[in-house]
Amino acid sequence: DSSHTELLRVGSLDTSKGGTSISQVYSAMSSVTFSPLSMYPEYVKGGGGHNSGDDNDKGVPSGDITLVVSVVETFTENDSYSDYEMFLDNLFDA
Repeated sequence: DSSHTELLRVGSLDTSKGGTSISQVYSAMSSVTFSPLSMYPEYVKGGGGHNSGDDNDKGVPSGDITLVVSVVETFTENDSYSDYEMFLDNLFDA
């Protein structure tokens, strides 16, 4: 099995309202590279927002399941910054 997660939310693509054009997004993201990130599973949560069954919510639960994970700090070749910190640095520099 595989899963997908949102690492970055771009926001508006409407440049007339201060957003970023899709070509700017492609240009910036083409410079972002990173090694695989190690994850440690913490717990599984049913529901996905509204009507999730949390806090005595009486609504119909959604079908979403969330696996909450922690990023494991790994270091490559004696670097002083972890692989995750380098990923974040590359992402924000883009």
